[in-house]
Amino acid sequence: MTIKTQPEIAFKDLYKRIGILNLFNPYHADGLYELDLAIYEERMMLTLLCEMAKRESIKNIKNIQHNKAPVEDSDGFVKGPPKEGTFTLVFNPN
Repeated sequence: MTIKTQPEIAFKDLYKRIGILNLFNPYHADGLYELDLAIYEERMMLTLLCEMAKRESIKNIKNIQHNKAPVEDSDGFVKGPPKEGTFTLVFNPN
Protein backbone atom coordinates (compact mmCIF):
# COMPACT_ATOMS: atom_id res chain seq x y z
CA MET A 1 0.00 0.00 0.00
CA THR A 2 1.29 3.45 -0.90
CA ILE A 3 0.27 6.44 1.16
CA LYS A 4 -0.02 9.55 -0.98
CA THR A 5 0.74 12.99 0.38
CA GLN A 6 -1.47 16.00 -0.36
CA PRO A 7 0.98 17.52 -2.90
CA GLU A 8 1.16 14.21 -4.81
CA ILE A 9 -2.63 14.02 -4.98
CA ALA A 10 -2.84 17.66 -6.08
CA PHE A 11 -0.28 17.15 -8.89
CA LYS A 12 -2.06 14.04 -10.18
CA ASP A 13 -5.33 15.97 -10.16
CA LEU A 14 -3.68 18.80 -12.15
CA TYR A 15 -2.28 16.31 -14.66
CA LYS A 16 -5.76 14.87 -15.21
CA ARG A 17 -7.42 18.28 -15.54
CA ILE A 18 -4.82 20.22 -17.54
CA GLY A 19 -2.75 17.47 -19.10
CA ILE A 20 0.77 16.27 -18.43
CA LEU A 21 2.13 17.82 -21.65
CA ASN A 22 0.81 21.26 -20.70
CA LEU A 23 2.57 21.10 -17.33
CA PHE A 24 5.81 19.57 -18.61
CA ASN A 25 8.93 21.74 -18.51
CA PRO A 26 11.72 20.24 -20.67
CA TYR A 27 14.33 22.33 -18.85
CA HIS A 28 13.36 20.65 -15.56
CA ALA A 29 12.36 17.21 -16.77
CA ASP A 30 14.03 15.21 -14.01
CA GLY A 31 11.81 13.06 -11.85
CA LEU A 32 9.77 9.90 -11.58
CA TYR A 33 7.24 9.24 -14.34
CA GLU A 34 4.41 6.74 -13.93
CA LEU A 35 2.66 6.66 -17.28
CA ASP A 36 -0.52 4.86 -18.35
CA LEU A 37 0.01 4.20 -22.05
CA ALA A 38 -3.73 3.78 -22.64
CA ILE A 39 -3.92 7.58 -22.30
CA TYR A 40 -2.78 9.40 -25.45
CA GLU A 41 -1.03 12.29 -23.64
CA GLU A 42 0.95 9.91 -21.44
CA ARG A 43 2.08 7.93 -24.52
CA MET A 44 3.24 11.22 -26.06
CA MET A 45 5.05 12.07 -22.81
CA LEU A 46 6.95 8.77 -23.02
CA THR A 47 7.80 9.46 -26.67
CA LEU A 48 9.03 12.96 -25.74
CA LEU A 49 11.23 11.60 -22.92
CA CYS A 50 12.66 8.99 -25.32
CA GLU A 51 13.48 11.69 -27.89
CA MET A 52 15.19 13.77 -25.21
CA ALA A 53 17.21 10.73 -24.10
CA LYS A 54 18.25 9.99 -27.70
CA ARG A 55 19.54 13.53 -28.18
CA GLU A 56 21.23 13.91 -24.79
CA SER A 57 22.19 10.50 -23.39
CA ILE A 58 20.41 7.18 -22.99
CA LYS A 59 21.89 7.07 -19.47
CA ASN A 60 19.41 9.81 -18.49
CA ILE A 61 16.65 7.21 -18.22
CA LYS A 62 16.93 4.86 -15.26
CA ASN A 63 14.82 2.25 -13.43
CA ILE A 64 12.72 1.49 -16.51
CA GLN A 65 9.73 -0.76 -15.89
CA HIS A 66 7.01 -1.87 -18.29
CA ASN A 67 4.02 -3.43 -16.50
CA LYS A 68 6.15 -3.57 -13.32
CA ALA A 69 8.80 -5.73 -15.02
CA PRO A 70 12.32 -4.28 -15.44
CA VAL A 71 13.33 -3.35 -18.99
CA GLU A 72 16.88 -4.48 -19.69
CA ASP A 73 17.34 -3.18 -23.25
CA SER A 74 17.09 0.59 -22.77
CA ASP A 75 18.46 1.28 -26.27
CA GLY A 76 15.72 -0.80 -27.87
CA PHE A 77 13.06 0.76 -25.68
CA VAL A 78 14.10 4.30 -26.62
CA LYS A 79 14.02 3.49 -30.35
CA GLY A 80 10.48 2.14 -30.14
CA PRO A 81 8.63 2.62 -26.85
CA PRO A 82 5.64 0.35 -26.20
CA LYS A 83 2.12 1.52 -26.96
CA GLU A 84 0.20 -0.19 -24.15
CA GLY A 85 0.45 -1.04 -20.46
CA THR A 86 1.96 1.02 -17.68
CA PHE A 87 5.42 2.49 -17.74
CA THR A 88 7.59 3.75 -14.90
CA LEU A 89 10.95 5.44 -15.29
CA VAL A 90 13.23 8.00 -13.70
CA PHE A 91 14.50 10.74 -15.98
CA ASN A 92 17.69 12.30 -14.62
CA PRO A 93 19.63 14.50 -17.05
CA ASN A 94 22.37 15.33 -14.51
